[in-house]
Amino acid sequence: MKDNEVKERLKQSLSVMEESSPGDKPTLNEMVTQVKQTRQKQKKELYIFFIIALIFITGIILFIASEPLVFIVFQAAATILGIGFLIVERRLQHE
Repeated sequence: MKDNEVKERLKQSLSVMEESSPGDKPTLNEMVTQVKQTRQKQKKELYIFFIIALIFITGIILFIASEPLVFIVFQAAATILGIGFLIVERRLQHE
């Protein structure tokens, strides 16, 4: 009796899985087209990233050239905060 119930449940589960899984597999040409489109999109995103990075770096260089004292203060503050963070982290690890 239990074997029949188990078989029925398995058949139902299998039919549900077959209905939910996509039956159409893409052809080789469709896959090649998708890969080409993905690569083109990645190239476009890479170009945009480089342009934004170049603008950002140029802005930082101009800022350093025009206000070196402010830059030095920011660097000192970042160093002090970093060292403080490391000290606090070490103390918490030893507790």
